[in-house]
Amino acid sequence: MQGVAGIGVAQILNAFGVTETLVIAAGWFGRSWKPEEVSTVLTTIVSLGLAVYAWYGRETTSRPLA
Repeated sequence: MQGVAGIGVAQILNAFGVTETLVIAAGWFGRSWKPEEVSTVLTTIVSLGLAVYAWYGRETTSRPLA
């Protein structure tokens, strides 16, 4: 459930433009990326990671204890 909830939070943050503020940090290192591209890539990576976490949690909880 944590992985699925995290995916939802990542998408909500992307929808409100919060992830686009990370471009400011990239600008400190001389990078000039487009904010919408950076936020889309970051949200996709986070969502994929959390999907794997959710899948792992489902697999480990559905095993018998004995």
